[in-house]
Amino acid sequence: IVYGLQFGVFYAFIAYLFMKAPFFDKVPVKVNNLVQNMKLSVFDGLFLSLCAGIGEEFLFRQGIQSFTGVIITSILFVALHGYLNPFNLRFSVYGLIVLPFILLISYGLDSFGIWFCIAAHFAYDAVLFTFMIKEGTLITATPIPFINPQKSPADNVKIITSKEEFESTNIPPKTHEKAAIEPTDKSISPRII
Repeated sequence: IVYGLQFGVFYAFIAYLFMKAPFFDKVPVKVNNLVQNMKLSVFDGLFLSLCAGIGEEFLFRQGIQSFTGVIITSILFVALHGYLNPFNLRFSVYGLIVLPFILLISYGLDSFGIWFCIAAHFAYDAVLFTFMIKEGTLITATPIPFINPQKSPADNVKIITSKEEFESTNIPPKTHEKAAIEPTDKSISPRII
């Protein structure tokens, strides 16, 4: 598992550097734009990475690969993700960047087992999701939820979207209560209202 995590992180950084090249700026709908529009949290990205790592690796490595072999399964994997597109050169080039990673984890199945493949896939997706999510979070007003224990559980969260609204809540937090999300602006301290 550790080798898989290391390999996935390493290859994700390589793929990320390639994705930042000007060549990929003209991709019609960039994957990172799709991720940013979904408004995922880092936890959501990690969860999706875990699901993809487990589900896709069991399907492709344990299932399809035993019938079609390493090379055909790897090409099929990349193609089904839309990265081998004869009508879009940039997608296909990215597919050729990803293909060696998929081939290596496919060959790694025999030597290291399915958990190596799952860990590598998870780490790769997690790093790229995290980069994409973090790049889309440069907004000026971050909503901060505050818990009000006097309300019913359904009404338990109030979203404060401006600094002025935040500063108008002059009630200091109790020591045993914490905000659900830390504010990104460290000059603002969470308050329970």
